[in-house]
Amino acid sequence: MTSITETDVSWYRIPAEISYNILGFLLDDDASCAGAAAVSRQWQAVIEPHNFARIKVTPARLADFDSMTYRNRHLVRYLWLCLELEEYNLVLYEVTNADNHLIATSFRTLFENLSSWDPHGNLTLDISIHSPSDLKYETDYLTVESDVPVCEINHDKWAGKEIQRRRVTDEGLLPHFCDLMSRIPGYGRLAKKKIWELTTRGGLRMRDWSSRLPTVPVVTSVLLRQQTRRRWPSKKLSELFSRLPRIQEIHYEPWRAWWEGEQDGCYNYLVHSLPSTLKNLVLFENFNQHHLAVLGDFPFVRAPSLGLSQTIAKASLNLECLSASYLVDASFFFDTCKSSVSWPNLRSIALTSQLLRPNTNKKTINALLQKVATAVSGMPKLETLEIWNGEKGVAALLRYQPTRATLTWRATWELDISRSVIQAFENIGPTHCVGRCDIVKELLDVGLVDSHGDAINVLKHVCPILRPISLQQILTEEKFLQA
Repeated sequence: MTSITETDVSWYRIPAEISYNILGFLLDDDASCAGAAAVSRQWQAVIEPHNFARIKVTPARLADFDSMTYRNRHLVRYLWLCLELEEYNLVLYEVTNADNHLIATSFRTLFENLSSWDPHGNLTLDISIHSPSDLKYETDYLTVESDVPVCEINHDKWAGKEIQRRRVTDEGLLPHFCDLMSRIPGYGRLAKKKIWELTTRGGLRMRDWSSRLPTVPVVTSVLLRQQTRRRWPSKKLSELFSRLPRIQEIHYEPWRAWWEGEQDGCYNYLVHSLPSTLKNLVLFENFNQHHLAVLGDFPFVRAPSLGLSQTIAKASLNLECLSASYLVDASFFFDTCKSSVSWPNLRSIALTSQLLRPNTNKKTINALLQKVATAVSGMPKLETLEIWNGEKGVAALLRYQPTRATLTWRATWELDISRSVIQAFENIGPTHCVGRCDIVKELLDVGLVDSHGDAINVLKHVCPILRPISLQQILTEEKFLQA
């Protein structure tokens, strides 16, 4: 029998089609294929860009971060800084000195490393903070995931996700959570506030660290996703953004706070201090309707802030993309905008409005749409505009796409768009040259809308509303609590 030599089975003797199929299977596998880069230069040329494109950074890995990435910095496109805090006592919860030290040290070490990177291309910095106690004291549906594009989400995996269903009270909270809460003196409104603060983990009381960070020109995008169930201090975020001189995109998904007035003030501060380099801003204020139901006297529907809506309207004038959900109202936003206001670069805009409800007078809704049409005349590069609303039993979306000359209404109820509104969109002027608008209507099944997550899911937005993985986490949370 003839023996097979190493030369006979050389990688280079394998037909190109087969070799590329093998590489494709390796890259599609969820398991790490770092070791496979050593097989050959051909493998290395394909596998290293895949391995280094997306990197997860934890405090334990920061010590070796520079040596690990030194040769392949130019390949990195996404960095996930994932910080795990200490476990905590529910009733006495606060950010400890050890947690503050961990946060400050991690940011400082990462920024010192990144400050020496050559600014080229685009680099996304994704930041999330969690504690193992988040699962212990609430429910097991919480997950900590890296950000992925919608095309890479494994929907079958999420649909079949096994969730350990510990016994949950009617409030949607674990029994020992409620038992601990009942021991708080003055149980009642104080306890309800405590429940709300703890289910969103309160604010991060970070010490003065951000002003000492070096500048990092390489970062162009920042993600602060809803899986961080703690509120970021606006001043610290503003200081953080100021250390990123090439930042062009921010995705911020804060949780609704107990005191809306205080939170709106923080939003105002942050929006006023946004860097001038910013092109894309996506704001999504998340909430949990089951926790809202527990609080009783806490308003289920958020009262949008006129002042904040006006602040965001002014900040949007130089943006290319704006999306603001639940913390503003489109009616207030467009009230600020006179006919002379111009958005010379705006291509995409999505705003929520509480006027889009089945019990709202149709004349009121049409008046809003008339305002929208007036504002659109000052958006010469507009590609998509979406005004929408979503909560339990309510889903509504009005989409205007001038390049397609279409006005689309997708909702759980029918709306007669007035002829004057249609004419207003058709007569916008030379910036869009619409001439005639096609009206597209689709009636959605209200039975499919049990939460704001369901509403977003069925409305099928074209504009970015929140990160796709965040929507998947919200849907999983609602699925658990409804069960």
